[in-house]
Amino acid sequence: MTRRLIAIRWSFFTAATLLVLFFQSQLLSRITIWGVSPVIIVCMAAIAATLEPPRHAAVFALLLGAVADTLFPAPVACFYVLVCTVVAGLSVLVARHLVVPGIRCALVCCFGALLLGSAVCAVVMLHRGAPLSAVLSLGLRETIVSLPFALVLIYPAFAHIHTITTPR
Repeated sequence: MTRRLIAIRWSFFTAATLLVLFFQSQLLSRITIWGVSPVIIVCMAAIAATLEPPRHAAVFALLLGAVADTLFPAPVACFYVLVCTVVAGLSVLVARHLVVPGIRCALVCCFGALLLGSAVCAVVMLHRGAPLSAVLSLGLRETIVSLPFALVLIYPAFAHIHTITTPR
């Protein structure tokens, strides 16, 4: 793949990411289902990692995490950098060795990404004295509510960008 095509692809990915971040901040944060709002940021790192080479996925995850950490509240400093980077690494492994890249792989990786994000939040909340049942309920509800939004909003856009910028 030429450098020009790589630059075009990542320009499209950047535009799609900014659009999703805007959508997350302006709409999804205002929707409440079962007492939680969908959070799909970590799913962007997972889906990009299933479609792109590992090095590109890692850079994307780090940059996405840094931007998300500046724009969105998180339970600890550098939460999104940490979670997005780990999610990207695990998603690359899943896509290369366990599940054929596609919508099923995106589903598996997004589910894992949301669970990992919830697990990190759970550790922080438990450390602060929250009851275990409330923490587990919150994480499960957020995962269930967020997953459909990620698969409907992020996967089609990222897969389309990947397809139209792949040389034939």
